[in-house]
Amino acid sequence: MTSNQKTLVLVIKPLEPLHFGKTQIPGIDLAGRDAAFTAPPPSTILGLLASIKGINYYNKPKPCNRPLEDLKTTYRELTGEELTPTIEGVDRPLIWGPVVYIEKIPHIPIEGGYFVPRGEMEKYIDNAAGENSKIKIKKATVNIKPGIALDPTSKTPRYGYLYGATYVGYPLASEIRYVVNMAIPTDQNYKGVYRLGGEGRLAQIELREKPVDIRGEKPEGESKKSEDAIVLTPLLFQPEDGYARTAGHPKGPTPGLECVEEIRGIYTGDTFKIVAEPMGLGYSEVCNRRRPLYYALPPGTVVKIKCKYKAVGLFSQLGYGAIIRTKDRLP
Repeated sequence: MTSNQKTLVLVIKPLEPLHFGKTQIPGIDLAGRDAAFTAPPPSTILGLLASIKGINYYNKPKPCNRPLEDLKTTYRELTGEELTPTIEGVDRPLIWGPVVYIEKIPHIPIEGGYFVPRGEMEKYIDNAAGENSKIKIKKATVNIKPGIALDPTSKTPRYGYLYGATYVGYPLASEIRYVVNMAIPTDQNYKGVYRLGGEGRLAQIELREKPVDIRGEKPEGESKKSEDAIVLTPLLFQPEDGYARTAGHPKGPTPGLECVEEIRGIYTGDTFKIVAEPMGLGYSEVCNRRRPLYYALPPGTVVKIKCKYKAVGLFSQLGYGAIIRTKDRLP
């Protein structure tokens, strides 16, 4: 953390259902449907922070010549540091979260539109290990909005370009909170309405200068004792031979899973399953292109972690692979 970085709380109040696509809708088909995150992923928050800070490329060359150049440039502008995608664990990521406050009660977002109250975390973790306790889980309102692409010449719908975009609706007065560590002047009022996610959706945004220690314990790096945790943002990894090998495997861990001792699973509506799926690093409006895909453990996955970091896996500096333990403090 550089000396001019501040620890702030980013508060998002959705003004309408939001859209956070995981990947591009697959190719030509009669109709396609996208998959969506329950809460904004780090790539979306990165773009939002850039907008808040006023980063733009109207009068200078766009960082689009090399893969991931736009991500690395924006990260440098926000933190004063260099982004190294292969660093697999950090204690102070640019972004940590999200925690969703529903009726002032903190909830952990789970892939599929679910929210687990903070007080139910231990039961959730135990159930992933095979217990069968009843958990109070809230469900978001998920809507599919149809859309079409028009032929630029005839202005008629293009065959194979009917699609459904997934929108997540939050209960009234909900807040989505993140802890951010960034270099930004604090003598200004960072509050307003901003575009958030895809399809031009809007949310009320506020940056609060309130230093928050999100760590329940101070030590960094390797832990003497493994701990259970819940993944808050996609934990990215890159299988080299089609397998996801965790720490301690005789062949060594898969890149991105160096700190993961065991994958317990994620709630899927009726049971817990181990899920790994391709997820994109978002869409770059500056470069007008989608960023690469990686494999990921989705938000809500219970993992056994052997490191004391707050974010693990590939792109952990950005906030991918953010994790929460039962003793961690909340923003």
